[in-house]
Amino acid sequence: MVAAPAGAALSPERVLSAALANARAQRSVHYVSTGSSATVAVQMVCDAARDRGIQRITFHKSGKTGHATVLVVAIRRTRQRAVEDVAAHVPDGKLLGAILIG
Repeated sequence: MVAAPAGAALSPERVLSAALANARAQRSVHYVSTGSSATVAVQMVCDAARDRGIQRITFHKSGKTGHATVLVVAIRRTRQRAVEDVAAHVPDGKLLGAILIG
């Protein structure tokens, strides 16, 4: 990360630049993002690498909870193999929707 002298503030651009540089130096990153308004709360738990990623999304609204999972894969192999890899992460009884890019 970027070190600043005591009492000095870093610009948002410098903080973002340092965070992105650190992320690029890793094989993968894990992050959690939360947000809410007066009526909705959303949490995303994510793992990302250069050629794949997963987002587990939970949202709450009007006393109800919903879940979604987004899988991202880079197509460097046959589309059939990519679909099989993604399908391995889908729980029994759930449907698979995939967008293949590449």
